[in-house]
Amino acid sequence: MEYAGKGADSQTSIVFEIKMGMIDRGADISWLSQYPHEEERLFPPLTALSIEDDVVVEDDISMFKVRLNVNLLAMTLEQMDGKMHRSHISMIDLLTDNLKFAGIPSKL
Repeated sequence: MEYAGKGADSQTSIVFEIKMGMIDRGADISWLSQYPHEEERLFPPLTALSIEDDVVVEDDISMFKVRLNVNLLAMTLEQMDGKMHRSHISMIDLLTDNLKFAGIPSKL
């Protein structure tokens, strides 16, 4: 098996053998790789890896057979950031209303 870390002084290498379907196949960026014999892909944020079988260890290589779980309904990072922003603004409004109700003057 050929891979980027082979022959390095590291202890144990990890290789993921990934099953991909039509929806969770990711973007092929092999043309950008500095290792032309490797296949490289990008996956969306929050993509999960589920281990399918037991780990196989051969010659200081741990090989994991995994399956991708891509949530197509997941929010984008911008949507998540917007949701957190709205949540913080709502909390500030709630605290301000509580202070007004308690009779605390708006300017001390």
